[in-house]
Order: sequence, then C-alpha cells, then structure tokens
Amino acid sequence: CHSRDGLIRFGTCWAPIEHGRQVARLLVHLLSRRLRQVRRAGLAAVFPLALSLAAVNSLDSLVGTIAGDSVSGNRSKFNRELFAQGTGNIISAAFGGIPSVGSASRTLVNYQYGGRTPRSRVVSGVFALTVLLFLAPIMARVPVVVLSGLLISVAFGLFDRWAFYTARAIVTGTDPNPKNASINLGILVSVAALILLFGVVEAVGAGVLLSLIFFVVRMSKQIVRRQYAGNMFHSNTQRNVKEFQILESKGDRIQVLELEGALFFGTADKVSQLLEELAKGPLVAILLDMRQITEIDISGAKVLERSVAQCRERKVELLACVAEGTVVKRQLDDFGVAAALGSGRLFSGINEALDVAEDLLLAVIWGEDRGNNELGLGQIDALAAMSPEEIEIVRHYSERIEFADGELLFAQGDSGDEVYCLTRGRIRIDARVPGTNRWHRIATLNAGTLLGEMAFIDQRLRSTNARADGAV
Repeated sequence: CHSRDGLIRFGTCWAPIEHGRQVARLLVHLLSRRLRQVRRAGLAAVFPLALSLAAVNSLDSLVGTIAGDSVSGNRSKFNRELFAQGTGNIISAAFGGIPSVGSASRTLVNYQYGGRTPRSRVVSGVFALTVLLFLAPIMARVPVVVLSGLLISVAFGLFDRWAFYTARAIVTGTDPNPKNASINLGILVSVAALILLFGVVEAVGAGVLLSLIFFVVRMSKQIVRRQYAGNMFHSNTQRNVKEFQILESKGDRIQVLELEGALFFGTADKVSQLLEELAKGPLVAILLDMRQITEIDISGAKVLERSVAQCRERKVELLACVAEGTVVKRQLDDFGVAAALGSGRLFSGINEALDVAEDLLLAVIWGEDRGNNELGLGQIDALAAMSPEEIEIVRHYSERIEFADGELLFAQGDSGDEVYCLTRGRIRIDARVPGTNRWHRIATLNAGTLLGEMAFIDQRLRSTNARADGAV
C-alpha cells in the first residue's frame, strides 16, 4: 500500500483519496474478492463456522456491554452496539482481518483502572497491535502441548463454585428448581466435553445453540403480561369517601406492571425502557408484580437496580411484589435488588403493595400529615348524613379510646357488643387460615370508617381479629 500523485494504492487498485465515493468502491471491490474466495471454498464449509462466530461474538459483546453499564450506571443501546461491531468486522474482513468483539473482563478492567472515554479503547488497541507486531515470533514458538493444556484449563475453568453448589443441591434435593438447574448443569458439562474433543469454537457454538433452545422454550411469552392504572383496581383497604374519590380521579398516577417469564438481560432491558418512559410522566409510584417471574439472572438484576435509581431520581417510588419462599425472592435478595428497593418496598402480596402505593399518592396530594389529623364523628362516612343534634347523641353514648401500635381491639370469638368509629390511624383485620395457626390479613381500615357493626347488629361472636396498625 503506497500513494502517488494524490492516489492511494491497495494491491492493483488506484483511487483518489480525497473522494469518499472512490474509497467506498474500493471497499466493495475488496469485499467482492473475498466473497469469490468464499464461494470457491464452499459456503457449506464456511457458513456453520461464520454463524457460530457471529452468535458467540454477539453474546460476548452484549455481556460486556451489560458489565460496563452495571459499573458505570449508563444504559447502552444494544442494537447500535451490535450494528457497529458487525459493520467494523465486515470492513475488517475485506482487508483480511479477523472478527473482534468486546469483552466483559477487558471492559471491567478498563473501567477499574480509570478508563472512562473512547480514548482508553484506542490505547488498548494500540497496545494489542504492538504486541502482535513485535511478539508474534515468540508466540509462534509456543508448543502445541501448551495450547492443549490451555484448552483443558479452559474446560475445567467452567466448573466454578456455582457448578459444584448446583450439583450438590440437585443430589441432595435442596435445589428449589431442580429441572432448570439440571438443564443448566447439563449444558455446562456438554460444553466442557466438546472443548476437549473438538475445540473452543465448536463447543461454544453447540453450547450457544443448546442455551438458545432452552431460552426460547422458557421465554416464549412476553415479559409484560399486563399494565393497568391504580384507579382500575384498588387494594382491599377500606377508606373514607374523600380518599376513595381521590384514588378514582388520580389513581392513574399509580401504574402496575404484571411481569411473567424469565428476567434476563434481553427482557429486563424492555422493562427498563418502559419504566424509563413511565417515570417521565407525573407518576407517584410504579408497582412491579413479579409473582409470575420464573427466575432472574445477574444481568437482569443489574438492570432492575439501575431502574430503581432512575425512578428515584425522578421522585417516583418503585415497588415490587414477589411471593415469599420462592427462587425469585431469594435471587432478589442475593443480587441486591431487595436492598436497592429499600425497606418497605418489597411485598409478598399485591394487596399490601397497592395499599402502600395508594398511601403514597394520598400523601403527595394531602401532605405527609394526612394520617395524623383526628376526624370528628361527623366526618365518619356512616354518620355523615346525621344532623348535629344526632351527632351529639352519638357522642354522649360514646367513649374515646386510644390504642398503641399492635394492640388488639377485639379478637376472634369475642362478643360483638361494641361498634368502633375510627377517627385516626389504621386497623388491620386478620382471619385465621382454616386448619392452621397462621393468620391472613383480609382488610385494612382507614380513618373515617366503622368496624364491628356486623357482629353488633347480628349479636354474633367476632369472626376476625382487629389490631392497631400504628397509633389509633
């Protein structure tokens, strides 16, 4: 390659270097020559290897991008990353280059040692080129037996602590999801065996194919099953008329996303984009109903952590609902998502989560001291139609009682000879689960409501427990 009279020469082709069109034609010419060479070699022989390299490099690049996003707090555009790297590899192939791709390990090391701008990538590339140009003769003298040892080391390196922990959990029967664990462990063993028998490219290609089939089966459903506003469904908390009217008119400032399937880097990014769009509006809270999520990987967890921080920056509370004792609950704890959400933001039932979201909305509209103001008897919904004289009669036969947090107003089986007017605070109504010693919350009563009137009217025993949820 050399220049003459404003021309640049590649092989037997001359083109004016000042004209981009000529350079483009040159690239097309070189690429067509490469394609003719591929045709002579046979597409059947080249295509499987090319497909394996494309799949492996794409996944490796996405993992590296997610690793960089997890430490930098940014959110990259995956499609643009793949398009840019694919275009660069096509142009490189026209000049006889080999495919190149981003790496999670190199990305994290680069960031750890201060790399923050594209210049750090250029420095890394120049250093790699220097090693290739000046140390190639030394690398060529590496014995084949050493390379074989490296392959064996790579194969056994796949068996990390997770592999041994998973195998032991499957054998002892302690794994909560043995079917998925067995499939993942089987893929790992297969890849390790193929590395020893055939090579890295063939083994990784087969592993990617098996993993893709497994993922397609598990993730055939859309990650967002349903989306609805807070005025479409309410919690079972009994509120006064004014609060209910506010929740009906302003309830769209609460958005609920029902998720299902597996939450990994592909599906989690869709959820992250949706959360980012929702947080731009005048929302107070977003609730993620994750009871139908089957599992979460580390990349999906990192995306969720970033979404929590982004929502918090926009003054939007992100709540989550997941069943206790499940694999997903354990993964949220292990990956740090529960800690990122904060105390009182992860719930086991949708009703409790909706209750908190509604309280957040009412606090924004009425102020934080909404629940601290005591109501008068005339503000109780059941007594609102009474005249002042009738209210005074009720007051004459009433007694003002205060209860501390957790104190019992009445218990299941007590006589129903009293009616309570709740003027401040909240009351939790619990019922015993038949055949067990467990109690289940069936309702929460807010200030402005009556309780105990049914047992009083019917002269029956109390069917539930009523306990103060805070000062009452």
